[in-house]
Amino acid sequence: MKKKLPIYLLACVLLLVAIFYLWGPSSVPEGQQPLLTLSVTNLSDFQKEFDAQPDGSRIILLVSPT
Repeated sequence: MKKKLPIYLLACVLLLVAIFYLWGPSSVPEGQQPLLTLSVTNLSDFQKEFDAQPDGSRIILLVSPT
């Protein structure tokens, strides 16, 4: 039982670090606009920004848990 305790403790610490990394505060380089989480309320803002410079390269990253 004593050997299992450090493994469980390490797993809990790693899980907490992962949660903080994924859902914690994020930062962007100086001069870059802040990160945006898309929702129904700000979709039109995203469309305006996306179409603002038609001659530039654009990338959309869609991450889905399914």
